[in-house]
Amino acid sequence: MIKVKPSNLIVLFLILIMSSCTRRVMVRRYYLIEADPVKMSKIEKFPKSLDFKVDVRDFTVDRAYRQTSIVLRSGEHELNYYYYHYWAVRPGLAIADMIFRVTEYSGLFTSCYRGFSYQPDYIIQGNIQQLERIQKKKAVSAHIRGNIDFIKAENGEREVHYNFDRIVGLGSKNSMDAFVDAVNSIIMEEAVNFTKKCAEYFKVKTPKAKK
Repeated sequence: MIKVKPSNLIVLFLILIMSSCTRRVMVRRYYLIEADPVKMSKIEKFPKSLDFKVDVRDFTVDRAYRQTSIVLRSGEHELNYYYYHYWAVRPGLAIADMIFRVTEYSGLFTSCYRGFSYQPDYIIQGNIQQLERIQKKKAVSAHIRGNIDFIKAENGEREVHYNFDRIVGLGSKNSMDAFVDAVNSIIMEEAVNFTKKCAEYFKVKTPKAKK
């Protein structure tokens, strides 16, 4: 039988404690798709509101991007999913939330609701085909592609259809926070562009952007 000195046991015990203390604890991080209040305040409101009751419904998202794991595109046909980085809310819900906030803030319609209301005049809904972080060698970008529709509730006729496909390079600031900030900025800008397209369709004067 091998005898171990008590002093050696103490040393071993201390080594185990030190190694457990220095070990890095990995936790899941959750990120919000949300409107920046400062950027929102710079959106110029429409001088005239259309007398419409509008519902903003949940957006659909293509299957590869529907889950809460943030997607990394590392090749033309290759996607990876981050294990420690997640959207706090499913993209289809969070993006619709932001579209609603921007649309409501713009003042283009007299009534704007998130979800289902009683007898709306129009429905805003859309589809997201891609929502991803792209990494090619050392270059990192945020990419969103999708569309937004303005639909007459009475007959389901699509009166305004707006497509967008945006890639924004992150440069040296390529952290996950920078990626999420770029995503939020893109969605807000495209929401503003959508309201302007609706305004043009109904011949409402488009406001100038605040400086």
